[in-house]
Amino acid sequence: MKNAIHTKVKSHLIKIKQLYFKLIRLELDNFRLIILCEGFSIEELSNIHLTTSGSDQKITERRKLMYETFYSQKQDIVDSFFLTLAKLFDESKRNKPISVPTLVTFLSNNIHLFDEKTKVQKMIKEYQEKLIEVEDILNIIKEHRDQCLAHNDPKKNCGHLENLTTNETRKIMDVIFNIVNEVSELFDVSKIDKSEIERIRSESFNKNYRLLEKFEQ
Repeated sequence: MKNAIHTKVKSHLIKIKQLYFKLIRLELDNFRLIILCEGFSIEELSNIHLTTSGSDQKITERRKLMYETFYSQKQDIVDSFFLTLAKLFDESKRNKPISVPTLVTFLSNNIHLFDEKTKVQKMIKEYQEKLIEVEDILNIIKEHRDQCLAHNDPKKNCGHLENLTTNETRKIMDVIFNIVNEVSELFDVSKIDKSEIERIRSESFNKNYRLLEKFEQ
């Protein structure tokens, strides 16, 4: 029985981690489009910065080349990001979505089978406390997903995300990071590695640099 529980938890963790890294990449893809079209320039690899008036012509030329596809690509990335983020917090139902609540509910329902019950209980309690802190933000994101992305109801106001900040979405991603790594440690499964996140960010940064270099030739 314990082996079956371990296998199920491990499988769920792997899928959540895949979606977490998808969010990281989508966030970086969005940033790439912004720096290409919203007034960034380069001097060297370590110095990508906002342009001065002397670089306005380069930015104008860059926009001519990219603006036809810029907004549609950016919107696709943003939509995919929030669809994925909302999915990761879908409540556990009969269809058992790949989500953090499904994982936590499974742990809670099988807590009697764990040797370290106290650790599991503490972990669940801490997760629930952190979830309360981001609950309002999550509700906004889910409402946007349900009304504007999943069903595209033209009668609904789709301005839910107008005041949402990157820091707020990252707080939610931190909730995912923390609970996944705590459960992974408990079940002796590989964690979300910060060095892997930095590697992905570094690759993205270098790609941004090469693209900016190309556009400024």
